[in-house]
Formats: sequence, structure tokens, C-alpha cells
Amino acid sequence: MLPGVAAAIVATILSPAAARRFGPFAVIAAGLGMAAVGFGAMSQITTDTVPLITVAMVLLNAGLGMAMTVAIDGILASIPPKRAGAGAAVSETANELGIALGTAILGSVINAVYRTNMDDLTGIPGEAMHYARETLGAAVVTSEYLPEPLAGLLRDGASSAFVDGAQAAALVAGAALVAAAVWAAFSARGGVAPTEAAD
Repeated sequence: MLPGVAAAIVATILSPAAARRFGPFAVIAAGLGMAAVGFGAMSQITTDTVPLITVAMVLLNAGLGMAMTVAIDGILASIPPKRAGAGAAVSETANELGIALGTAILGSVINAVYRTNMDDLTGIPGEAMHYARETLGAAVVTSEYLPEPLAGLLRDGASSAFVDGAQAAALVAGAALVAAAVWAAFSARGGVAPTEAAD
């Protein structure tokens, strides 16, 4: 995760200067597009593709850091100074709401795919499968109480099911970001000012 955090910090620092040169919506579109590419990379992960996950996290965090920095700056710039506190509070609330909704929706996608794939796993005792299909962590703990080769079968099956869920969630998130990036790019070409967009 650390390379992704470093990329987000760099993108956050450089994005205001890029927005002044290329326009805020152009930078937002580029950031969202970069994040979409990151999610696209995440949709190709397997249980042992650590380098690909690292690349995906760098693209994802840098892109979102770039887009969010410029978007929040545009929101605050369009608000009268005496209302800056209220504007910052609304912006932060919207950000937290978006994170919560994103976590709920994408988490539901992962969980649905995970449980569906776990249902296809055969040979595991019924009670063990009951617990294992709840979460990946529960599957790993449950496998510790099973003899080999059942334990290995459960661990491998649960890992594959979770990765399949993560791939599906990444595709959903990537599609949403592509749509947002297209909107931002259209706004940039239309010459929409940040204050007009906020209105």
C-alpha cells in the first residue's frame, strides 16, 4: 500500500499547478481516467500478482488524489469567504458519504461473487462451509480445523472466490470512473468554469 500512498501525496501536491495550466476539469478527467486504469489493472489480479496490485494502487491513488484535490479546491473557490467553513463541511460530508456508499456497493459485489463461488466448492463438510462462506477470514480460520487435503482445498477455493469478487468490484468501479471522467472531459471541452459547475 505504501507506493500508492506516496503516489497520492505527489499527485495532491502537483495537481493545483496542473489545474492552473490545463484547467480544473481537464485535470479531474485525467485523474479519474488514471484511477479507472488502476481499477482495470485490479480486475486482472490473481492470488499471486503482487506487482500488478502495486501498480494498480499507484494509479488508483494518484488518480483519485489528483481529481479530488482539484474538485475540492474548485468547490471552495466558488464559495464566498464568509461561508468557507460551511462549504468545507459540506464537501467533507459528501466525501465521507461517497466513501461509505462505495464501500457498501463494492463490498456487496465482492460478497455476492464470493458466496456464489463458494457454493460451487464441493467436498467440504456442511458446517465448515456454513462458516467459510461468510468471509475470507472465516474460511481461513475454519480451514485450520480441517484435515488435509480439505484444509488446503478450502483455503485455495476461498482465496480464488475472493479474488473473483475483487475483480468484479474493480470492473464496476472502473466503469463508474470512466463515466465520471467522460463527464469531466466534456465539461472541460465545453469551457465550464468551476463556479458554474458548482452552481
